[in-house]
Amino acid sequence: MRERWIRRPPACWWSVLGRATKLFEQLQEHDKEYLATVRLGVETDTYDAEGRVVAEGEVPSDLSPETIAELLKAFEGEVEQVPPMYSALKFHGRPLYKLARKGITVPAQAAPSSN
Repeated sequence: MRERWIRRPPACWWSVLGRATKLFEQLQEHDKEYLATVRLGVETDTYDAEGRVVAEGEVPSDLSPETIAELLKAFEGEVEQVPPMYSALKFHGRPLYKLARKGITVPAQAAPSSN
């Protein structure tokens, strides 16, 4: 059985096995649900847990699951997003994260993103 890896650095590895590739593509068309562990009040230069902390803020002591759910609604549907430099998007054929690791930045434009 042939194995194909798709890397989306640094967040995860996907393994798509042989004939399951077609099934995997079909599954991508359906609604998804994500489970996350987050650290509130911290921003990193890579927008993930592996980055260097660049800002810290106060987290309200009365923050509730209902308040978080309400705030997350702003990210539903079509939103305009500026891709971070630490992403797999390419600029002149090179992934942005490789450029970012060398300290190179390129202009980024907001693009529609469906969540």
